[in-house]
Amino acid sequence: ELVLAAVLVKGLELRSSFGYASAEFVEFTTISGQDLSGRKLSGIPEWNASVGVSYARRFTDNLVWFADISADIRDDRLLGESDATAVSIDGYSVADARVGITGANDRWELSLWGTNIFNELYVTARSNGNAFYPGADVVAFGPPAMFGATFRYKFGNR
Repeated sequence: ELVLAAVLVKGLELRSSFGYASAEFVEFTTISGQDLSGRKLSGIPEWNASVGVSYARRFTDNLVWFADISADIRDDRLLGESDATAVSIDGYSVADARVGITGANDRWELSLWGTNIFNELYVTARSNGNAFYPGADVVAFGPPAMFGATFRYKFGNR
């Protein structure tokens, strides 16, 4: 895994990460006797990455405005205990954003935010059915685009 962060100019920060995993069973046999040695572990993407940029600037003596956008990217992955029962989940990327103002003393903050701002339709879990629907393609999707506002205030000296 590689993580990089850099302040390009005062107030402007760039962040990125990249992870690679070659995860497989070295030697493993299930209780039912199925040999999974040498097979990939379920649910682990081969690679994942993220990138983000944030900017903050003093607006007045008492106010600082900020903006942040980031993206999370995941590779395809298989779910299931063996190649015979595994189902594939496509890779995806999701972007989030936030903009707001804060007091120069960091006691309060007002922000507008969005998650999955491009409304990416992506799968988080999938199976070839269950006891109620054997053989059915059961799919769970990630959350849709959501937007909101947040006001925070810090009480006390912490």
